[in-house]
Amino acid sequence: MTHSVNATSREGKLPGQRIVSKGRLSSLKEVTDYRRLYDNRGVKIPLYENLTEAQLSLRLPISVGIPRQIVDNSADALFGDGQFVGAEMIGSTESDSSRLQALWERVFSANSFRERLLTDAIDAGICGGIFYSVSYDPAHSSVFKVQSISYDQLWDVELGELDESEVKAYIFQWEHIEERPGESETRRWVRVEIDSERITRLRAVKSHTEGDDGDGAEFEVVSVSEHGLGIIPIANVANSVQRINKIGDSDIGPLVPMLNALNQMISDAYWQSYNDQSVLKAINISPPDSEEVEDSVIRLGGDQIHFLNQSDQLKQDIERMKPVGIPESFFRTIELLIAQVYKTAGEPQLDPMKWAGTNVSGVALRLLYEPLAKKTYRKRIYWGAAFERLARIIFAYANSKSVVLSESGEFALGGSGYRLDDVEVHWGPLMPGDEAEEQRIVLDDLSAGLIGEEEARRRRGL
Repeated sequence: MTHSVNATSREGKLPGQRIVSKGRLSSLKEVTDYRRLYDNRGVKIPLYENLTEAQLSLRLPISVGIPRQIVDNSADALFGDGQFVGAEMIGSTESDSSRLQALWERVFSANSFRERLLTDAIDAGICGGIFYSVSYDPAHSSVFKVQSISYDQLWDVELGELDESEVKAYIFQWEHIEERPGESETRRWVRVEIDSERITRLRAVKSHTEGDDGDGAEFEVVSVSEHGLGIIPIANVANSVQRINKIGDSDIGPLVPMLNALNQMISDAYWQSYNDQSVLKAINISPPDSEEVEDSVIRLGGDQIHFLNQSDQLKQDIERMKPVGIPESFFRTIELLIAQVYKTAGEPQLDPMKWAGTNVSGVALRLLYEPLAKKTYRKRIYWGAAFERLARIIFAYANSKSVVLSESGEFALGGSGYRLDDVEVHWGPLMPGDEAEEQRIVLDDLSAGLIGEEEARRRRGL
């Protein structure tokens, strides 16, 4: 965390009041590049950045696309089949717990949370985290509207003046593009500041051109909404975080140095292969006159280009030169780089050619997946804390607005409030198991009298 705005800068803001936007968090500037690497489109290769457009069209930079597999695997380990069981709401009595759980499940379902978790985990892996914003919206099907906010839209985190471990407000800023028929598009910055008492919405006074980074833009306050919860209605899911930071780190960030080298080598290999296929030896070639260039139909070589016109083709002796080839050490270096990318990412590298026909089970299976399991365990801590905070925000809103869930499953106003004592998040097993081994352990425990028949049936999934 390298930047925070003045902790008192938002006090007493009124509609129409103007402010000036300060610089964005430096740790968020790489998010666009991380998205490029995940999408595997428009990836920047350092040594190719200074080439001309004509040179790039010949060399065709190539990127390997490993980040997508790593981020997707990590998201599957979190929210794939059977990984996330759910959140359990605990009240002071069994009846309170039932009411709390019913309300949570209703909000969870109405906001299509189950379907969003996997894609949100992917977004968090790319950008470094994701936010869940909760608002009270009687027009929404769940009354409590839970929105996913990408780190792309985070502009700043406001910290306490005396205690920098305390978050005072989250500030989001993004570009809104208006398109009207027959008119050129208009770009304007939109800004939202959310603290423990209010939500302030602002709009840029002037439009801007494409490429503007938003720093120094002048805003006017559009509206101020008091929610009065006493807590910020934002749950921050940090993908992974260092102690001094308030936002998470991308899974892709630590891989970039190796990806740059790998993408460079793959691109160079293509260029070498291109030359091996296209280098020709031509005898007695002279450059054509300028007026003859348009009639040329053959291009020889890679960087060295000669032209032949229709009549010259019949006169020249042209033969293909023997390809130089790529040394074996080149491919060993690529294998080393790829292995290091997966190792740094905490992912098992599974080569189908090596594992085909092999039954990996028991201890070997656990050793193979141990790095991924450790990474997933760390992520579960952050996601579990976010689910707990999300639950507390929802129940704070419910008590503040006197919203209860009726016996018919509909939201209604009035009734006794809620008391949430605790939230427990339940997950499935971290690592894939060997079904035969697990069944043998259950039967051995049953034979030894360590568990009863009912427990054995439960563990067997019967």
